[in-house]
Amino acid sequence: MIINKDIRLLLTVISLTGLLSCGKGNDAKMTSNVKPNISLNEYAMQKEKVNIEIVNSNLFDAETALHIDFGDGEEYTGKVKDLVTHAYTNTLEEGEYKEYNVKITVGDVATEKKITVYNLLAIPEMMKMWDDKTCRKVLVMTHRAHVEEKKTTENSISAVERSIASGADIIETDTQITLDGVVVISHDDDLNINTNAPSGKKITQLTYDEVLKYNLKYRDGTISDEKVPTLEQFLLAGRGKIYYNLDYSPRSASTTQVMRVVQKVGMNGQVFYYCNSEEKVKEVFDFDYNANPYCWSSSQYMERVMETDSERRFMVQLDGYPSSNVSQWMASRQKGYIVSTNLLKVNHWNELDEWSINQSYVDPILNSGCVQVIHTDAPRELVKYLESKGHR
Repeated sequence: MIINKDIRLLLTVISLTGLLSCGKGNDAKMTSNVKPNISLNEYAMQKEKVNIEIVNSNLFDAETALHIDFGDGEEYTGKVKDLVTHAYTNTLEEGEYKEYNVKITVGDVATEKKITVYNLLAIPEMMKMWDDKTCRKVLVMTHRAHVEEKKTTENSISAVERSIASGADIIETDTQITLDGVVVISHDDDLNINTNAPSGKKITQLTYDEVLKYNLKYRDGTISDEKVPTLEQFLLAGRGKIYYNLDYSPRSASTTQVMRVVQKVGMNGQVFYYCNSEEKVKEVFDFDYNANPYCWSSSQYMERVMETDSERRFMVQLDGYPSSNVSQWMASRQKGYIVSTNLLKVNHWNELDEWSINQSYVDPILNSGCVQVIHTDAPRELVKYLESKGHR
């Protein structure tokens, strides 16, 4: 009986060993045939750092070879678990783009991806121009995508096109969230302010289809045939052509909701996120450390990043009343910030209007030598004035 028990035990062990061996063999076979899942943005700005990653690299042997042909004459050879970063430099005219075929080989499995790279410099690279202390260029930011014409609608698709045509460099705009979770472009939650909606109709209390029932007003108060655009539509209207400043943190759309849209359209290198608090700056960095937060006056989070990473540049916003702010502009510039300042009717009711610039305000800003961006309601006129002063 003892011998029979031992025999049965031995047979059981042999049987289990065989099954386990068979299972390992099948797992190995499946792993060797697994298709690499490749993460690569479809769109990028010029010199933007693009990440290429094999998302399911854990299914491969750690020594599996990785080879990437970026399609621009540059290549990379390494291991499957490597996170690879590459930046494209186009040699094209402004406003154009180029498509690259990226060939990626994992082990003996080859695949291709396409990436479209616009000629517009990614924000971190663009802001390095002022590292040259002789650089006198001053950028123009449009307020709510305003231009001088009264027959134009603020924060609209046509306003994006007019802003680009005016020669402006950055569009400042505002985001709200509808009841059904669509991020839209509007400074105010109350639709009555900028559309023909009756009083009391709020974006946050309506679905997007309900918002679309109403038409945007022209800046002279008459009614257009345009609708409130989604953030996605608004961004796509200027992809690769102009930078965006999303004034979102005092509005109803959250950091995550806004940044997911930007991520979806592949425009992180083209977008600033205006933050009205340190908490919002942190939320931006937590979502994407390589994003471009932009806040009022200063940010300890941004300053710490600049201290630890010599490649990073950040912009801050200050008011444009010269007699009280020259010292603030200088202090911010000395900290390494790119300084933007407001010259807006909403800040200076008695000195400014919405249709022109006040040169007596612009000149002290230019003479200070420490402001790189001016925020205006009259971009075309400001561009021409800056050109005449040698700041374009």
